[in-house]
Amino acid sequence: MEPKNLVLALGNTILSDDGIAIHCIRRLKEKWKHRPDVHFLESSEAGLVLLDLLIGYRTALIFDALPIAEGPYGQIVEIPKEQWEQTPLASSPHYTGLPSLLEMGERLSYEMPSVVRVFGITVKDPFTLGEQLTPELQQKVDSIVQHMDAILRQQFGG
Repeated sequence: MEPKNLVLALGNTILSDDGIAIHCIRRLKEKWKHRPDVHFLESSEAGLVLLDLLIGYRTALIFDALPIAEGPYGQIVEIPKEQWEQTPLASSPHYTGLPSLLEMGERLSYEMPSVVRVFGITVKDPFTLGEQLTPELQQKVDSIVQHMDAILRQQFGG
């Protein structure tokens, strides 16, 4: 069975908390290995490259770090489509241009996801160089993974 559902983690694991979605998806992927219809990808890419990652999927769930000035950190927030351009994710180098990419793919008649959901994981500073998550966020990884798992079960069943 070819996977028709995509779970995409965006981030950069050498920018400390910016890599939160990737760290979590690596754990989550193991829990979902029994589901060949769900494909997990991680990327630090941005812009037009993301178009290639989305082509051919029916559903795409996208997770990225969401910088906020004050906590709580480690929370998952769904960003409604009508607010994609007005959130701090809009300034994320990973996220930049997602609405335009989806529109471009449709205009080029690519098979694009009919369902796209974007989730931000709240972090304080996704710009500090470092390969480890901050201790404050590291202690919340298990609960973030559990919340992501619940989102996937709600979306894909199982």
